[in-house]
This record gives sequence, C-alpha cells and structure tokens, in this order.
Amino acid sequence: MKTIITLLFVLILTGISHSQDKKKVGLGMSIGTTTFYAAANQTPTRLVFTSIYLPIHISDKFKIEPELGFTHYTASSDYSDQSNTGIKFGIGFFGKKPIEQTHVYYGVRLGIIRESEDYSYDGYGSDKEKSTHKFIGPAFGAEHFFSPAFSFGGETQFIYTIFDTGSSSFDLNSLDNRVHLFLRWYWN
Repeated sequence: MKTIITLLFVLILTGISHSQDKKKVGLGMSIGTTTFYAAANQTPTRLVFTSIYLPIHISDKFKIEPELGFTHYTASSDYSDQSNTGIKFGIGFFGKKPIEQTHVYYGVRLGIIRESEDYSYDGYGSDKEKSTHKFIGPAFGAEHFFSPAFSFGGETQFIYTIFDTGSSSFDLNSLDNRVHLFLRWYWN
C-alpha cells in the first residue's frame, strides 16, 4: 500500500510541477458513509463516518487531499456488550476543472482503516480484536465557492475494501458506493 501511495504521489507531482500557479490550502469536513467489518457476525457494516480533510490545490488543474476520520459505537444486549472504534487514514489525488465558482474534480481515494473491537459476554469472558482494512477507488465531485475562503460540495465514491478478517481461511472484500457532503475553508 505504501508503494502505491508513493508512486501515485510522484506521478501526480511530476505531472503538475510545470503548471504550478498558486497553491491553495484549506481544512475540510465531510459526513458520509463507510463500510466496516463486524468480526462478531463476519459481515460488512455501513456506518456514518465524519472525516477531516486537508485540501491542497496544487494548481488550477490538480489537488491532493489527505484525510483523517474517526468513529466509535457501542452496543449492548442482555448477554453481551460490544465497543468498536475506527480510525481512517486516507489520501485523494484529483484532477479538477474550475467552472466559474464551482470546481468539478475526479480522481482516486485510497487508504486504511484501523479498527478495534471489544466484546464482553456475561459469564463467558471477553474478547478483543484489532484489524487494518485497505480501501481504494474512484471518486468524483464538485465544490462551489461561496467566497474565496469557503466552499460546499458533494462527492460520490466507488470504493473497493479488502477487510482484514484475522483468518487465513476467510476472505472478505466489499465494493460499495458512498456519498459525502463537504464543507471546506481555505486560508490562502
């Protein structure tokens, strides 16, 4: 995964190094869905996920966007308790086309999700599992600038996820569509 990220980063930077106009950096937030692996029942689970982004508009035609996301949920029944925490590290590489105050963009998002699950079973002990899931897929969207410093947008993603199931005899992969709403603030 590190090799793929490095190669994509080098390819994009070499392709845009000649057309650098002005760099624009910002901070963004999204709300959308993501897919987790529920070890207890060995199925993918969709959750609402918020993420923080660092959009970097390298030129009028390219941007990169590192991402950090977090989710935590708990569930209880008469016989068991479950706690799940996920941290998402990702990056997006995008071509973009400005159309007046709107920027349409298209590219790829990839990264990992570190997941930790804790289970306790009344009278039967407890269990703890940690896993790392990898994801990659095309993404495209648009952001509309209400001013030079603020934008609102939406993005759709088609993400392929390889889940770490902790088992050599059980593989789980997922291909799903995700939709995110974005709010971004730029300071230069």
